[in-house]
Amino acid sequence: MRSKGFGFVSILSIIDSFDRSIVGVYIGNSIKAKDFIKTVKQAIKFRNAIPQNLIIRTDNGPQFKANITITFWQSQKLFGFYFNNYFSLNSFSKKSRL
Repeated sequence: MRSKGFGFVSILSIIDSFDRSIVGVYIGNSIKAKDFIKTVKQAIKFRNAIPQNLIIRTDNGPQFKANITITFWQSQKLFGFYFNNYFSLNSFSKKSRL
Protein backbone atom coordinates (compact mmCIF):
# COMPACT_ATOMS: atom_id res chain seq x y z
CA MET A 1 0.00 0.00 0.00
CA ARG A 2 1.38 3.43 -0.90
CA SER A 3 1.43 6.01 1.88
CA LYS A 4 1.11 9.74 1.46
CA GLY A 5 4.63 11.09 1.08
CA PHE A 6 6.44 8.22 2.82
CA GLY A 7 6.67 5.45 0.20
CA PHE A 8 5.06 2.10 0.91
CA VAL A 9 3.44 0.63 4.00
CA SER A 10 3.34 -3.12 4.68
CA ILE A 11 0.14 -4.65 6.01
CA LEU A 12 -0.24 -8.10 7.56
CA SER A 13 -3.82 -9.26 8.10
CA ILE A 14 -4.79 -12.46 9.88
CA ILE A 15 -8.18 -13.61 8.67
CA ASP A 16 -10.32 -16.34 10.19
CA SER A 17 -11.22 -18.50 7.18
CA PHE A 18 -14.38 -19.77 8.86
CA ASP A 19 -16.14 -16.44 9.39
CA ARG A 20 -13.80 -14.25 7.29
CA SER A 21 -13.25 -11.75 10.07
CA ILE A 22 -9.92 -10.04 10.61
CA VAL A 23 -8.50 -11.22 13.94
CA GLY A 24 -5.05 -9.66 13.74
CA VAL A 25 -3.41 -6.73 11.93
CA TYR A 26 0.12 -5.37 11.72
CA ILE A 27 0.98 -2.17 9.82
CA GLY A 28 4.55 -0.95 9.45
CA ASN A 29 7.37 -0.01 7.11
CA SER A 30 8.25 -3.70 6.77
CA ILE A 31 7.10 -7.00 8.21
CA LYS A 32 9.76 -9.01 9.98
CA ALA A 33 9.43 -12.48 11.48
CA LYS A 34 9.07 -11.01 14.99
CA ASP A 35 6.18 -8.82 13.77
CA PHE A 36 4.44 -11.84 12.25
CA ILE A 37 4.89 -13.88 15.46
CA LYS A 38 3.61 -11.04 17.66
CA THR A 39 0.54 -10.60 15.43
CA VAL A 40 -0.22 -14.34 15.43
CA LYS A 41 0.06 -14.43 19.23
CA GLN A 42 -2.34 -11.48 19.50
CA ALA A 43 -4.82 -13.16 17.13
CA ILE A 44 -4.67 -16.43 19.11
CA LYS A 45 -5.28 -14.52 22.35
CA PHE A 46 -8.08 -12.44 20.78
CA ARG A 47 -9.95 -15.57 19.68
CA ASN A 48 -9.00 -17.73 22.69
CA ALA A 49 -7.91 -20.21 20.06
CA ILE A 50 -6.12 -23.49 20.63
CA PRO A 51 -2.92 -23.17 18.58
CA GLN A 52 -2.85 -26.89 17.70
CA ASN A 53 -6.20 -26.48 15.90
CA LEU A 54 -4.95 -23.72 13.59
CA ILE A 55 -3.78 -23.83 10.00
CA ILE A 56 -1.79 -20.82 8.84
CA ARG A 57 -1.53 -20.01 5.12
CA THR A 58 1.15 -17.61 3.96
CA ASP A 59 3.03 -16.64 0.87
CA ASN A 60 6.71 -17.55 0.55
CA GLY A 61 7.99 -14.37 2.23
CA PRO A 62 11.24 -14.63 4.19
CA GLN A 63 9.51 -13.67 7.45
CA PHE A 64 7.41 -16.84 7.20
CA LYS A 65 10.41 -19.10 6.51
CA ALA A 66 12.76 -17.60 9.11
CA ASN A 67 14.20 -19.91 11.75
CA ILE A 68 12.54 -17.89 14.53
CA THR A 69 9.14 -18.41 12.84
CA ILE A 70 9.66 -22.15 12.42
CA THR A 71 10.76 -22.41 16.07
CA PHE A 72 7.63 -20.51 17.12
CA TRP A 73 5.38 -22.74 14.98
CA GLN A 74 6.95 -25.85 16.50
CA SER A 75 6.62 -24.56 20.07
CA GLN A 76 2.91 -23.85 19.46
CA LYS A 77 2.41 -27.09 17.49
CA LEU A 78 1.02 -25.04 14.59
CA PHE A 79 0.58 -26.45 11.12
CA GLY A 80 1.58 -24.22 8.23
CA PHE A 81 0.85 -23.84 4.56
CA TYR A 82 3.04 -21.93 2.17
CA PHE A 83 1.70 -20.59 -1.09
CA ASN A 84 3.15 -23.11 -3.58
CA ASN A 85 4.05 -26.09 -1.44
CA TYR A 86 2.86 -27.97 1.56
CA PHE A 87 5.23 -27.71 4.51
CA SER A 88 5.00 -29.98 7.52
CA LEU A 89 6.74 -28.54 10.54
CA ASN A 90 6.64 -31.88 12.31
CA SER A 91 8.72 -33.69 9.71
CA PHE A 92 10.64 -30.74 8.21
CA SER A 93 9.91 -32.05 4.74
CA LYS A 94 8.32 -30.28 1.82
CA LYS A 95 5.70 -32.26 -0.04
CA SER A 96 3.82 -31.50 -3.22
CA ARG A 97 0.44 -29.95 -2.65
CA LEU A 98 -2.50 -32.37 -2.64
